[in-house]
Amino acid sequence: MLNKIILSGLFFLISSPLALATVKLSVSGLDSPLVSAGAGKKPVKVIITGSVGLLEVKGQFSAHGKPDAVKETKTVKGQNDVILEFDFPMIGYYDITVVAHNGRNEVAKTMSNYAVVPDNRYDHPREMGTCTHFAQGKGAYPLTFNLLKLAGFTRIRDDFSWQAIEPKPKKYHIPERIEKLVNTAARYKIKPLLVTGYCTTAYKGKYKKNFVTTPETIDAYANAVAYAVKHFGKRVMQWELWNEPNVAHPIKDYLPMLKVVYPKAKKANPKATFISCGGGGAGGGPGGGMIIPIVEAGGVNFQDGFSIHPYMVPFDPDYGYGANGGPYARVNISGYSNFLRGFINHNLKKNHRKLSLWVTEIGWPVDMISKGHSRMTPITQAAYLARTYLLSRKENLAKGVFWYDFQNDGINPKNKEHNFGIIRKDYSPKPAYQAAAVVAWILRNRPFIREIKLRSSCKHCKAYVYGQGKDQVIAVWADAQNVPEGYTEKAIFNLPFYGGKAILVNWDGSKSKPRYKNYTVAVNAGILPQYIIQKGN
Repeated sequence: MLNKIILSGLFFLISSPLALATVKLSVSGLDSPLVSAGAGKKPVKVIITGSVGLLEVKGQFSAHGKPDAVKETKTVKGQNDVILEFDFPMIGYYDITVVAHNGRNEVAKTMSNYAVVPDNRYDHPREMGTCTHFAQGKGAYPLTFNLLKLAGFTRIRDDFSWQAIEPKPKKYHIPERIEKLVNTAARYKIKPLLVTGYCTTAYKGKYKKNFVTTPETIDAYANAVAYAVKHFGKRVMQWELWNEPNVAHPIKDYLPMLKVVYPKAKKANPKATFISCGGGGAGGGPGGGMIIPIVEAGGVNFQDGFSIHPYMVPFDPDYGYGANGGPYARVNISGYSNFLRGFINHNLKKNHRKLSLWVTEIGWPVDMISKGHSRMTPITQAAYLARTYLLSRKENLAKGVFWYDFQNDGINPKNKEHNFGIIRKDYSPKPAYQAAAVVAWILRNRPFIREIKLRSSCKHCKAYVYGQGKDQVIAVWADAQNVPEGYTEKAIFNLPFYGGKAILVNWDGSKSKPRYKNYTVAVNAGILPQYIIQKGN
């Protein structure tokens, strides 16, 4: 009798919600990616920690933000690792929930997102890049590269510090992680841009500021860069010389460095592109605050291009912010592109080549703490990412546009540096990841053709045509600033092709038929772009 009581008590402890409160579920991580191409059945690995003997696990999902259309997976018996099969009906961004039950008691629950992206077999945009931090230990091989490829990126930007190249005077070194970064990028057909700079401890005590300012340190930095450039050869064809060197005076400090580093680096690889400024200058350099004095002082021939970091947080990429006292009225993508295009055209090198523009950092962090419409929700971040690449393609100036950055640095919602990524720290996708994959699939390498004149009084709406003939797509959105996510205006316009053959693609890749009559179409335009494509594209 006593044994029965003891056994009964043990059963109660094991089966009670209190005893199972320590059970935890996780559905994302290095071995459980939540991204795949094409609709259909997708396995999701669920890792269970805690007592699993009496558990049953089930999943459910719905299109993002639409909890009224929930679909469920089959229930499976609990183990440390279980596989749930989610049958996603179409390309799109989904909210997923996994629940563990013990009888009728819900023991644990976790929520995440799943990105079903377009098929990856298309001509990926040549300028579409993002910043990674492999050099700082962030990112995983090959998972991160798989996710980069599925999102449509063709370029990455990462650090290769002077310290890593030359930890001791004239003792050069290529870290294994950088070697692996470059080799893996080649296998995925992703071009790496490496940033050199930051003072090495090999010459500690010989810097007047956090920059090279003496002939000895400038020459040492030049030799280190030349060594790295020669080592990688054709595997790395874009190099950025020092990141955000705002402590350096453009003429007194930075230009003397360029005059020594550029010739040595160019000799090491004559076909490589060497990019100056590193996004330096007020506001990230979109007003030319660093590049203009350098060029005016004769520096145009000691570089192949220059970079800017035109952050506009919390303003959008269309309107940006007012540049009081600047060379043009507003800092936005069209504003800095038009200004710098003129600057580039009027300042040719001796060989009559133009300097190239590189936007090596641009981005908006998710901000769920601040109040008001100006805070960056995940959906707003997604909208601004898609519009950044659409507007950049329209301007057709920057050789590379690198979103900062690919993966969150941490999990603190109050730290903006933890929230710039388009995937989370646990590798799960944000809405911005889905937006990137869809805008890459839409844009491909189609040229911007023209803006469509609207037939409706939609004050903030835009409709842009990319591609020609039977290969046209139209991107439509409303660029109003500081409005709720659900804000829409009706955009009515004439299509350049018959509406009966058109398909409306939402920001997340889901498809429907547009409202049309012959060649006229109506779209409820919001902050997230929508796309109209000719059938079969």
